Amino acid sequence: MPCYEISLTTVEFKVKNLDLLEKAIADSLGWNYSIIAGSTGVCVINIVGKGITINLKDQTITCSDRQQDLVNRLKQQYSHEVIKQAAKKKRWILSSKEQNKYIARRY
Repeated sequence: MPCYEISLTTVEFKVKNLDLLEKAIADSLGWNYSIIAGSTGVCVINIVGKGITINLKDQTITCSDRQQDLVNRLKQQYSHEVIKQAAKKKRWILSSKEQNKYIARRY
């Protein structure tokens, strides 16, 4: 009987823009990551030291149960980067109403 047990969680995570994901990971959250490329391009991103693996082919994140809060932060930051890019393309001003809530105004 093992003296410890590791439970893994798999979360669905739809990534459409790899550049925005990399920006969310490195620039916004300050995490280090490594990319594992397969025959069809980038397949897996490992977040170094966090125990998070993003499978871009299956659109899933695998992590331990204890890392679920970090996964939530990553998903929120990726969403924020997508919103910022969309606002910039549409020439909207994005302002923060409160944490994780934004207002977009056209100028």
